[in-house]
Amino acid sequence: MKKAVHTNYFEIEANSFFDLGLKEGQLFKQNLVDSIKKEKQDKLWKSKLEKSKEYLSFTIKAFPDLIEEIKGYAKGAGVLFEEVWALSLEDELFGNDRCTTAITNSGKLIAHNEDWDASSKDTICVLK
Repeated sequence: MKKAVHTNYFEIEANSFFDLGLKEGQLFKQNLVDSIKKEKQDKLWKSKLEKSKEYLSFTIKAFPDLIEEIKGYAKGAGVLFEEVWALSLEDELFGNDRCTTAITNSGKLIAHNEDWDASSKDTICVLK
C-alpha cells in the first residue's frame, strides 16, 4: 500500500513568534484575504470587530506570544491585525462551536480539527 502524502503540509522556521506569523501570513495570504472578505459581507461584522476588543487585553496577558504571532500573520498577509484577531475568535464571536483544539506534550503538540466541514479535507493544513 502506498502512503498518501498530504498536499497541504508546511514547515516554517522562525526566530520569533512575530517572524513565525509573518511567514504564515505570506504563505496563507490568499486564504486569509478571502476569509476576511467573506466575513465583511456579514451585517454583524463591525459589531464582531468591536466585541473582539473585549478579549484582547486578557489574551495579551495570558498569551503574549500568540498575539505577536497574529500581528506577524496580519503583516505578512497585508491585512489589519484587528480583522485577523476577530477571525481567530470564530467560536466566541461567530457562535460556531464546531472545532476542537487540543494541546499536549507541554504545549509542543497542538492539534485542531475541522471535521464539521466535509470540504476541509482539501483545505486543512499540517504546519510544523
